[in-house]
Amino acid sequence: MTPPTSSEPARSPSVTSAPAWPLRVVRVLALLILAAALSLVLGLALFSSSPTFHSMFGALLEGNTQVEGALTAALLTLGLVTLVTSSVLLLSWRLKLRSWWWIGGGYLALAPIFFYLATDDPSIRYPIRLEEISPAFPGAEKGYEVLMRYGKLHPLGQTFVHPPSVLAGKSALEPGLWRETILQNRAVFEFRWKEIAPVRTWWTEVNTFDRLADLAPAGPDAEILAYAPCRAISQIGCAIATLRALDGHGDEAIDTLIPLIEVARKLQPSGRTLVRLMIGVVIERMALETASFVLDTAPVSAAARARLAAAARPDNAELAARRLLVVEYANSLGGVRDMPISAMLALSTQHPWLGRFADLLSPFLYNPRASYNLYGELYTDLQEMLARRDVAKMSAREQQFWQAHPPQFKNFLGTLIMRMAIPAYTKVGESYWKTHDIRTKVHARALASPSAP
Repeated sequence: MTPPTSSEPARSPSVTSAPAWPLRVVRVLALLILAAALSLVLGLALFSSSPTFHSMFGALLEGNTQVEGALTAALLTLGLVTLVTSSVLLLSWRLKLRSWWWIGGGYLALAPIFFYLATDDPSIRYPIRLEEISPAFPGAEKGYEVLMRYGKLHPLGQTFVHPPSVLAGKSALEPGLWRETILQNRAVFEFRWKEIAPVRTWWTEVNTFDRLADLAPAGPDAEILAYAPCRAISQIGCAIATLRALDGHGDEAIDTLIPLIEVARKLQPSGRTLVRLMIGVVIERMALETASFVLDTAPVSAAARARLAAAARPDNAELAARRLLVVEYANSLGGVRDMPISAMLALSTQHPWLGRFADLLSPFLYNPRASYNLYGELYTDLQEMLARRDVAKMSAREQQFWQAHPPQFKNFLGTLIMRMAIPAYTKVGESYWKTHDIRTKVHARALASPSAP
């Protein structure tokens, strides 16, 4: 007798269901990304709501992680990401909202927000290029090549060292202190004047060109003129001119100063960087101040006065003042605008990890065109104020502008970066107009009839 057969078919090991863990891993990753996206949206809404948070994140971007506010910003960001991520995961499991329908719905809900965050302005409202405001001209390459022998990246510029000067912070417009300092250090100045003979030779060759082009491309990596050799020849040259005047040799003193004034002025009309422009302004002012001291101290012939008057001839002061800001804006626009956030922050922070983290989210945190349109709006205001000599009002205008344009939900990092990028234009303006006024006075004195010192 045969045993009864079961109506249920026997299960074969070969048809067992496949493990579900790969699908679960993918689902968890999708939830994690969704939670991180939600934390970014909530974080932007929170951090853009308070000036306190703005200053915290400003300090964090500048790399001041020792500042309490910067540490607070870092901890807030970390805490928010952790809290939101863990909360989303916990709720999705507790409320059983972890199906692909719920996950897809979450992505669809956040997609318009991220599209809005990533949408930039359609164009730059102030599309200024360095080549437009500082074009090349016939023979520009030769003069630029000679000038940049003492560039910051050139071996001569890198190896030149100018020790701390006793003239730092002193002006020939304070004749008593100036005279005393120069006389006390006569031997040092005489020795240094001979020691920097190669720099003097270079300066003389530079002065043979009627115009000095600037062919540097836009951007922070472009080579600029080294400051140390320029500071050395201007400070020591002014000291030597003072000594010649104190010894009664007024013409020799003026002839020592004229090349300083001429090259300093030639640096300015074609300059493509604020650094080069301000090197010219500072050297010119120091030499003009010393020329005024010479005219007060020693007899100067009519011929020497004529040469000084020619070197100190008037210029279009308003146009030159505007150039200071136009060049800075155009340089930044052409060389920095399209940089990743990490590269921009590397210019001012010692914590590159901040930038690398921001790069991952940069489309939603930084809109380049919108940021530079904001920068351009402020710079046009400051340019007008500087041209009108309203220098004392520039700082207040900057504060007013940023109060009216705080970091917001959209382009949160853009506003913070622009605040960091704009230098102290007030000091720049004050230095320029002081130089202009001194030039005007020296020019008038040089043209006037000589009087006994």
